[in-house]
Amino acid sequence: METQQAIEPIVSGLRQALCREDISAQYRQWGGQLLERLCRPVRIVVAGLPGSGKSSLINMLVAQHVLGNTNAAPVIDLAYGPKPRIRFELEDGTIHRADGILQKMDVPLGVIRALQELPAPALQGQSYRELELDRRFEVSQRILEVALSEADIVLWCTNDFKDMEQALWANLPDEIKDHSFLVLAKADRKIMRGTLADTIRQLEPIVSEEFLGLYPVASIQGMTARTSGTGEDQHLWNSSGGKSLCYAIQHQVDSGRSADIDSAQMVLAKFGNATAAAAPPKPRSREVPSPLASAPAPVSAPAPTGETTSRPAEPAPARGPGAATDVLTQAVNVLSRSGQELLRELDGDAPIDTDTILNRCASSIATLSSQLGDTNSVDPALQDAALAAQDGEEMMILLRMERGEDAALDAVTLLLQMRKELTAQASA
Repeated sequence: METQQAIEPIVSGLRQALCREDISAQYRQWGGQLLERLCRPVRIVVAGLPGSGKSSLINMLVAQHVLGNTNAAPVIDLAYGPKPRIRFELEDGTIHRADGILQKMDVPLGVIRALQELPAPALQGQSYRELELDRRFEVSQRILEVALSEADIVLWCTNDFKDMEQALWANLPDEIKDHSFLVLAKADRKIMRGTLADTIRQLEPIVSEEFLGLYPVASIQGMTARTSGTGEDQHLWNSSGGKSLCYAIQHQVDSGRSADIDSAQMVLAKFGNATAAAAPPKPRSREVPSPLASAPAPVSAPAPTGETTSRPAEPAPARGPGAATDVLTQAVNVLSRSGQELLRELDGDAPIDTDTILNRCASSIATLSSQLGDTNSVDPALQDAALAAQDGEEMMILLRMERGEDAALDAVTLLLQMRKELTAQASA
C-alpha cells in the first residue's frame, strides 16, 4: 500500500509529461515504458509439474481458498477485482463469465485459460499465474517460452527438482532466473519422512547458480495459519515457511517498484514536473525469517563469483574530520556529471543508442569504484560505499552482456540509486 501511494503521483506526472510537445522521442519512448510498468501489477508466475503443490501455495499466498487440487485450466490467472468473478477462455475462442470462486465452480469443457478476480489485499499491486507444466519435455518447453516471457517473478514449485525440471530451467534466460525462487511447497511431507535436509543439501549447488533462494514451505500449514478464525497465527505462519517466502517476494516487488520510481523521477525532473511524492519504501533486507522451525533456513544464493564480501585489509587511517563527507560529495559529483551527459545524449530525435548508454554508465561506475577504493579508509560509510561501487561494477558487466533497452534502463536506474544513496550518506 505504501508503494502504491508513492506510485500514484509519479504516474500522474508521467502522463502529463508525455503529453508535452517538447518531449524528445527518446524520452517519450522511455517514459512510456516506465508508465506501462508502473500501471500494471507485478506479475508472479507459479510454475511446476502436476502435483508439485502450486494451487496450495497460491491459496496460501492470497490467504483464500481459491484453487482446487486439480487444475481447472492449463493457465489460471488471479488478479484484483471488486468482487469474485471468473472469465473462462475456451479452445474455440469463446468466452464464458461467471460470478464466484474457481474452486467451487463447474468448469466448462475445453477451457484453456481462466481469470479469477478477487477483492483480496494480497492482489493489490500484484497478480499470480498458476502454470501447469507437462511431463513431456518439449511440451513444457513451449509452454514456458510463452508464459514466462512477461513474468516479473517466478516461483518454481517442485518436489525434488529432478533432471527434466533442471533441463527446462537451464534453457530459460538469465533475466528470468534473476528474479526467481525454488519452492518445496510440500516440505511438511519431507519432514515427516526425514528427507527434507537431504533434499536441501542436494539442491544447494543448483540453487546457488540458478535461483535467488530455496524455500521449503508447508503450504497447508501456512494456509491454516492465515485463515484461522482468531486472526493470523504468527507462530504457525512463521514455522510453515510461508512468512519467509512472502517476505522474499515482497522484497523483490519493492526493489523493482523503487527502481522504476527513481527512473520516472529522472524523466519528471528533466521536464520540470518533479513530484514531491513520498519516497518509495526502501527494499526489504535480504535477511528473512527462518522458513521451518524444524528445517534449515532458506538456502540463499551466494555472492556472484568475484564479488567482494569482506572489508579492505589493513586500511589506512582516515584523513581527518570531514574527510569521508568530502569523498562522498566528490563521488556524488561523478555520478551527477554522468547523469547530465546522459540527459544531453537522450535529447534530440535520434534513436536511442543503448550501447552508448551502457558504456557511459559502466565508465562512471568504474571511475566511482576507483575513486572510493583509493581512499582505503577505516570510515564505515566509505567502506560501505566502496563495496557498493564494486557490486555496481559487477552488475554493469552483466548488463553490458545482456545489452538492449531493458539493460540500458537498468543501468541508468543503477546509477540513479547509487547517487541517491551516496547523497544521503554525504549529508548524514
